[in-house]
Amino acid sequence: THGNLISDLLALGEVQRVYDSDRILSLLPLHHGLEFTGALLTSLWGGASTSYLDGPLNSRNILDTIRERGITAILAVPRILKILADRVQRLDTRTEGEGAANVEVLRQLRLIVSGGAPLGEELFDAYRDLGLTVYEGYGLTETSPIVTVNPPGHARRGSVGVALPCVELRIDAPLGHDGEILVSGPSVTPGYLKRPDLTAEVLRDGWLRTGDLGHLDEDGYLFITGRQRDLIVTGGGKNVYPDEVEDLYNGLPHTAELAVVGLPSARTLGEEVHGVAVLDHRARDLDPHETEEEIRERAYALSRDLPTWQRIARLHIQRRPLPRLDDGGVDRSALREDLERGGPDEVDAADSLAPWERQVYHRLSRLSGLAVGEIVAHADAPLDTLIDSLMAVELAACLEEAGAGPLTIDRRRTTLRRLLDEAGPALTLGKAAEKGYWSSVLGGAEPGRRNGRSALGAAAARVLRSTLGVELEGEGLPEEPFLLAASRPGPAAAAAVYAALRPDLDGLCLLVERQDTIGGRWESRLCRWFAELVTLSGRESLPRALEEAAGRIGRRRPLLLFPEGAPRPSAVGAYKPGIGLLSLELDLPVVPVRVDLAGPGSDPSRSPRRARVRLGGPVEPGAFRSLLDRLTPYEVYREIAEAVRRSIVGLGPQPSDPVAPGPAGARAPIPVD
Repeated sequence: THGNLISDLLALGEVQRVYDSDRILSLLPLHHGLEFTGALLTSLWGGASTSYLDGPLNSRNILDTIRERGITAILAVPRILKILADRVQRLDTRTEGEGAANVEVLRQLRLIVSGGAPLGEELFDAYRDLGLTVYEGYGLTETSPIVTVNPPGHARRGSVGVALPCVELRIDAPLGHDGEILVSGPSVTPGYLKRPDLTAEVLRDGWLRTGDLGHLDEDGYLFITGRQRDLIVTGGGKNVYPDEVEDLYNGLPHTAELAVVGLPSARTLGEEVHGVAVLDHRARDLDPHETEEEIRERAYALSRDLPTWQRIARLHIQRRPLPRLDDGGVDRSALREDLERGGPDEVDAADSLAPWERQVYHRLSRLSGLAVGEIVAHADAPLDTLIDSLMAVELAACLEEAGAGPLTIDRRRTTLRRLLDEAGPALTLGKAAEKGYWSSVLGGAEPGRRNGRSALGAAAARVLRSTLGVELEGEGLPEEPFLLAASRPGPAAAAAVYAALRPDLDGLCLLVERQDTIGGRWESRLCRWFAELVTLSGRESLPRALEEAAGRIGRRRPLLLFPEGAPRPSAVGAYKPGIGLLSLELDLPVVPVRVDLAGPGSDPSRSPRRARVRLGGPVEPGAFRSLLDRLTPYEVYREIAEAVRRSIVGLGPQPSDPVAPGPAGARAPIPVD
């Protein structure tokens, strides 16, 4: 009821307060009880602002959003906290690029709350090693949903905290022993809709029987130790009912009976769905290998039509019958013990897939730098939740080489599941898929061979110098071929860079997203006098365009890129990794360039009269090569892009900040893009 929800909200506000200065990042679905009360209602009650992810729910985007939005608080399930910690640890906190930046991003969070599934002491320690505390809580949908949470400054490792002020807790066992956790209070549901039988089963004498086992310490901190019910709780906080999964997999060939149980997983910090199939008597006369393969292939086929949390992640096939209770039902507790006695059986998140599909999932994991679990969780989401355009090109090339035929990947429309359906089961990735794709694409390019002055470039320089006042600050340019990374896109910025650097350059090679970025007015045509244009008009042409651009680079003709993409109204945003790709694969240093333009008066949005160009020290790709031992190439590309971004930010004010206006009467023909 509304009264249940409001009582839980007010009680939570007394323990875990949210302030009007807080910025909360919403990471869970709003229909999830934890997110609804713990984040949405809490932010409204405390006056905080809430941001929602603009893009994929993966570790990379979450960290970028925390940084860009100044997030101070998150409420998450352990699986999300684990992928964030894994990313930070894998990128190495000692590096100066994305790894160090991600640690600082997490440290700006004043409040991290975990719920929905057990946190695990190792994950608690991982955040503590980063200087952070995760406040674990516990609850059920039936309790609106929060029952306990660790109070600020007093979190206890392994505990889900103390009861909220409106909640009464009781352990149905002698003092000092584990027992069922009972809950009472105004946040407890009055019952199940139109199901008095279920209501009577769990609500007795005003106490909700949770089905969870635990104990209270002397200070009232609750420790969860187990569960009486057969319910499986995944690392993502999903509730899975074994009998439902058994019905979904009904009809497996050569199978006399099937039972489903949940086993703990160190990878997801929740439980994984395990299935045990018992062979029927007719299967004893068949080839064991062929029989098992037939069962698994049918299970794979069924899995593809199910949500990830309802898939059997690991299928065990045996001849001995299932353990039974006195009433004839499956003894799931005994079955779990049997499986656990078999030793650690850590489940790969892609094990519910056919072997050929599994290869693609693991390949995509190596491409994106995301865990296989993240890939599996986003199988039904558009591919842009997982990969960028560069990765999409490599993935398409990989699948085509493996036998899929020509592919065009539309990341905004195509899902991984749909892509696999299109590619078909005949794929054989093999070792060919492991080659360095972009190094082979750019391997034939030889930067530095282009030389010679351009008459049109000299004329363009004279025009620019007569119409645009340019100030140049910073270090000199490298003697060898190099790349230029400018802080703002557009023909005006390109013209300012060329005018400022003309004594040291014969021209520029300009890499742009589309032809119309430069086309149109005479100022844009002027750019063509001093710049050779290469456009990235479509993903099919991306490898060819990059190869063409690399081939045009000369000792006095650098490649100019705008790694931020579209102009931004305020702070410098995340840079696209293409600048890092070209730098690393071509072994070229990147010179960061800050371009500030000012229009008439103090209005920089009109045609500029003056430009200030500031150069940073070159970012050398050799300093990042050692990272390839522990990072994917795309993560190293991002490290280089992050280093360039940091350098440009350090060169002065944001791109939107005006410089002093030019002298009165000066003409201003070059428009701000």
